[in-house]
Amino acid sequence: MHSKNELCEFCQTQNRGFLIARSPFCFESPISNFVHGFKYENKQFLFKHMAAFMYAEFLKSKMQADIVIPVPLSNQRLKQRKYNQATKLAQEFCKLSKIPLYENLVLRYQNTHTQTDLSWQQRQENLKNAFKICNKTQQIVNNKKILIVDDVFTTGATTSNLAMLLQSGGAKQVSILTLAHTDFKNK
Repeated sequence: MHSKNELCEFCQTQNRGFLIARSPFCFESPISNFVHGFKYENKQFLFKHMAAFMYAEFLKSKMQADIVIPVPLSNQRLKQRKYNQATKLAQEFCKLSKIPLYENLVLRYQNTHTQTDLSWQQRQENLKNAFKICNKTQQIVNNKKILIVDDVFTTGATTSNLAMLLQSGGAKQVSILTLAHTDFKNK
C-alpha cells in the first residue's frame, strides 16, 4: 500500500487502529475480475493462488503476526455466498505461513448494507456496532500481534473498526493484509 505521505489528508488524520496495511495488488483488472469471480461466481480455486501472492507480500513487508483473523461476514451474506471469501483467503494463507487461524473470535452480528458505493464516513456509520468480540477472545488476543485478512482494502473502514475492537480487547498490535487495495489517489 502507499506510504503515509501518499495518503490523502483525511486518511492521515484518522485513528485507524492498525499498525500497517499491505496488499500485493491494486484493485484493477485482472485482480478485480478474480475478486468478483471468487466472491460472486463460486470460483473457489482462485483462493489458493491469490493467498500465495498475499503470503509473498507478508514476507516482503516483514509483517509479524501471532494469530490471523478473517473479516467476518454476516449470517445473511454467508447464506447467500455459501462461504466467507476472507476466511477462504485466510485459510490458504495460514497453510503457507503456519500462523494459527481463529475464524470465530470476532462475529459480525449485524447485517450491514453493502458498502460498495459508500464513502468512508458512510461506511463508518454503516459498521457502527456491527462486530462483537466473543467471550473467549480477550484471553486469546491479549498481548498478541494480530493479522486481519480480507479481500479488498477500499477505505479501511471495516478493518479499522475491527482493529480498534481488537485493540480494546487487549491486542498488542494489529496489521492488515488484503489481496488488493483501491487507488487512494483516485478517491
